[in-house]
Amino acid sequence: YLKKYFETNLYFTAKKRTYNKFRLKKKKLTDDTIWVYLELPFKRKPTNITLTNTILLDLFSNQSNLVIFSYHSSEMGYRFTENRQTQEISLN
Repeated sequence: YLKKYFETNLYFTAKKRTYNKFRLKKKKLTDDTIWVYLELPFKRKPTNITLTNTILLDLFSNQSNLVIFSYHSSEMGYRFTENRQTQEISLN
C-alpha cells in the first residue's frame, strides 16, 4: 500500500515522461516526522524536471512536506503545501 501511495503522490516529470519508481534508501521515524530517503535513477540527465508531492496533503490542513533534492554535489530544499504541490527544478 505505501509503495503505491508514494508512486501516486510523489513523482517527477521530465520531457512528458513520469518518473515514480523510487528506490528506498532508508527511513527514520521520530515523534512527529517521518524521514524517507529515496533514490530515482535517470537514464539521461534531464535539464528541467517538475516535482509533485501531495503526500498527506489531503489529510491535514497544515501539512507541509520538505523535500531535499540532491544532485551530484548540490542540494536544494523544496517545501510542498496544499497550495503549492509542484516545484520546477533546473539541473543546468
